[in-house]
Amino acid sequence: MVYCGKTYANDLAVGDKVKVSGSTTVYGQAKQFSAGSSYEKVGTDSVNHGEAAELTAAQLDEYATMATITPKYVKVKGTLSVSGSYFNLNIEGATKVVGSLVYPVDVDSLTALNGKELEVKAYLTGLTGTKYLQLVVDEYKEVAGEVDPEPEVKEGTIAEIISAED
Repeated sequence: MVYCGKTYANDLAVGDKVKVSGSTTVYGQAKQFSAGSSYEKVGTDSVNHGEAAELTAAQLDEYATMATITPKYVKVKGTLSVSGSYFNLNIEGATKVVGSLVYPVDVDSLTALNGKELEVKAYLTGLTGTKYLQLVVDEYKEVAGEVDPEPEVKEGTIAEIISAED
């Protein structure tokens, strides 16, 4: 996706190489190409994101106070909250920030996960206002809760079963 003012285009994928023309500006405490910039896809390449940094809730809260944000590849967990076209991740333990899944391309799949706990790997690219960390999602998955194992089936007389433990 490429932000183009109030619109964005879904014509690029992870691994695409692009040639960008334009100037940069700071928005959301992060450097980005400004409105009026243009891009052209010039090829593709494999991508190695490296290991996603697992930031603590305190580190995420602190990240939002930085004067200049440097994009990072991160892994966070939280509960998805969908409201209209907003996809927010209430990050476990964070008190000052909420993750904002920006420009999702699979809106229907994400909407179906509303209220579920997710693990998200994304590029943390900036801040909207003072609260919403912009997460450009690379991958996500639902975090399944702990499932109690099925109890072992035992056979016996009623008297044996009643007198048995558990």
